[in-house]
Amino acid sequence: MKSATERRLLLALLLIAQVPLVTLGVLSAVSVHRMRKEVAEMGAQSRREWARAALLTRTSRAADRVSVFLARRTDDLRTLGLVPPSPASYDRFRRTTLSPVTARDERDAPVRVWVPVYRRVACFGPDGQVLADAGNGTNLADLVDRVPPGLPPGTPWLAPLPGGRALAFFLRPAAHPDRILAGALDPVHLATLLSGGSPPPDDPYRNRVLLLLGPDGIPVSFPSFTAGTGVPEAGAVLSRIRRAAPDGRSGVLGPEAGRYLAFAPVWLDAGPEGDDRPAGLVYTAAVAAELEAAGGPPIPELPPSLETRIELLTLASLLGIGLAAWLAARRMARPWVRLRDKARSVAEPAVDGDDEVDEIARSLDVMAHRVATSDDRRRASEQRFREFFEMSPDGVAVLDEGGGFRLFNRSLCQVLRRTPEELRRVTLPDLLVVAGAWPELVARLRGRGRLHNHELELVRGDGQRFPALLSLRLARDGGRTEVEAVVRDVSELKEAQRKDREKTQTLFKVYGELSQAHQALQHAYADVERQVREKTAELRSAYEALQVADRVKTEFLMQMSHELRTPLNCIIGYSEAMIEGLDGPVSGEQRDSLERIAQSGRRLLRLIEDLLDLSRLEAGRMDFAIEAVQLEDAVDEVLHQARPLVSGRPVRLEKRVDGALPAVRADPDRLRQVLFNLVGNALKHTTEGTVCVAAGWRDGRVVEVTVSDTGPGIGPEHQARIFEKFVRAPNGARSGAGLGLAICREIVEHMGGEIHVESEPGRGAVFRFTVPAAGSPGQLPLPWDAR
Repeated sequence: MKSATERRLLLALLLIAQVPLVTLGVLSAVSVHRMRKEVAEMGAQSRREWARAALLTRTSRAADRVSVFLARRTDDLRTLGLVPPSPASYDRFRRTTLSPVTARDERDAPVRVWVPVYRRVACFGPDGQVLADAGNGTNLADLVDRVPPGLPPGTPWLAPLPGGRALAFFLRPAAHPDRILAGALDPVHLATLLSGGSPPPDDPYRNRVLLLLGPDGIPVSFPSFTAGTGVPEAGAVLSRIRRAAPDGRSGVLGPEAGRYLAFAPVWLDAGPEGDDRPAGLVYTAAVAAELEAAGGPPIPELPPSLETRIELLTLASLLGIGLAAWLAARRMARPWVRLRDKARSVAEPAVDGDDEVDEIARSLDVMAHRVATSDDRRRASEQRFREFFEMSPDGVAVLDEGGGFRLFNRSLCQVLRRTPEELRRVTLPDLLVVAGAWPELVARLRGRGRLHNHELELVRGDGQRFPALLSLRLARDGGRTEVEAVVRDVSELKEAQRKDREKTQTLFKVYGELSQAHQALQHAYADVERQVREKTAELRSAYEALQVADRVKTEFLMQMSHELRTPLNCIIGYSEAMIEGLDGPVSGEQRDSLERIAQSGRRLLRLIEDLLDLSRLEAGRMDFAIEAVQLEDAVDEVLHQARPLVSGRPVRLEKRVDGALPAVRADPDRLRQVLFNLVGNALKHTTEGTVCVAAGWRDGRVVEVTVSDTGPGIGPEHQARIFEKFVRAPNGARSGAGLGLAICREIVEHMGGEIHVESEPGRGAVFRFTVPAAGSPGQLPLPWDAR
């Protein structure tokens, strides 16, 4: 030091800078130590809160499913109360009141099966006498005395069946309050509602669901849900819940004894004039350790060496500040001057200020404004790039070295027919048909840097293979290697090229044949021309006569159908009125005779309508209102109408329609007519087994509908003529007039589709027909766009 002033300045700088730094270092180390403890406590508390919320959500959903299920059963019994009590009507109600349950077919694939909701349905009079009883299983007469005498009409009441594994449903109908309707619910529906399906083996909620019924907490459970799980006894659970939530709300208890306990109320629909009331509650017990380990938001932890780093940083800062103070004491002004000159040179044009610090501050303001402007331009450029990226008709993606998708546009999802979530779970090597092609592509990329229009076969999300052109480029982003890829679907181009080659070959072949036939035609032309003139005059006369005959036939059929339908409707109407007893009581034999008359009249009326439809189709006078139709809605409506045709036989109706199918272009009434004719034929010839209606894509352009049965089948000698008029399959007494399939073929072909049959004797029959998908052929909707 050259002067005492510099020494005093150095001492002042050291005191001003190092004393606060040492204090800050010590406080930082202590604060980090406390912060680590608080973070650990916050992590444990967060996992507990997440576990409570997840368990309560699952329990509330199970309770909501049970409440909706019970509300629908209340509507069922209210509707049943309007039907006169008879074994036939109650048995028909029990068989036709269905609810979907997920099952497994022979290939272990999920199938939606409609299963009856009630095992048994009964109606009891004022003195407990049985007015109607249908089904088997639980004896409902033993439980009807437990129904409260003051139960308002229209308000349901529940009781557990013996064994506590299902429910009995009771209700006084508003139309007949002196009666009591009762139904024994099938336990398979409650099992599905409580479990939400089949849980995976590692699900922490498995075997933890139980339903407590009524204010006394009578349990309705299933051994597969509670066996060996350590679930508390129902009475102890109910007392704990009443203490925690006396007002009947949902909530979570615990963790106590290493377990959580969530509960939610189940509500009953009391009707429009009453207040809904809780029927019981659903509670879920889960092991706390398993539930907390199943998920939840991750809580970052502080590194263990953070205190040591703070101490080393403080020590280094002390040494650095000491050196800086020594340099600042010697050259206090020179750094500021150099900094000012540098700032003024960077922030051109130069700015003036009161001193060096003021000028530096103003220069930094200028630079900050320029940086902000540049950042806005960068964001705008990125937005334009993203828009161009999404506008590309080809699939564009950025991959890692293993082929995983980091970035991709919507066109790639459409080409591969996969959702963005599915693309993030697979890699490009998984989509290549040729195994081991990806390492070879990466090796060639490392040698060349890029590949252009490399043809490979890929697999779409629906399993379909298609040729594609891949253009790849190797790029580096920071320290990692990336592959930029452009995927173009050339399946249509390949198909067009193949068709062009086939057309060219066919043209050459036809040209040779035409050359040979040309000479023969020249010789025959003169003779044919003479014969044509003679036949033309004959055909003109015959054509005029046929027109007159066709017009007369059409008018006759129209007039006769009108004249015949009027008396037939009268016959059918008066027969049904007499059967229902509107004209007075009838005996059993008279009722059977009247039912045969009404059935014969309806059969004759259907025959007349079939003849009229066929004549209109042949004459080209049937109008088709083509529009976009939801196929699944049409199938549901037809299956609902066809259920009475089962007539108590052990025949099950099934539906397998892909929910992602687009709308089809068809006449909705004619489409339902075709479906009903095919389903009706299948039910006629199926004494037991299954009648299934399925629909799915065919060739990616049309929708194929399949109606299959397990009946006796059709021999190959009859399949070629089965769609002709008045032709019937040799299946015994269950045969019609032979017009239904002919009408189906005419309607399907008028709507632009095809129909055919596949069958083997003894193995049932499969009828298939196609319907065009809605939209133009060049812009067909993809399956995932329909979601």
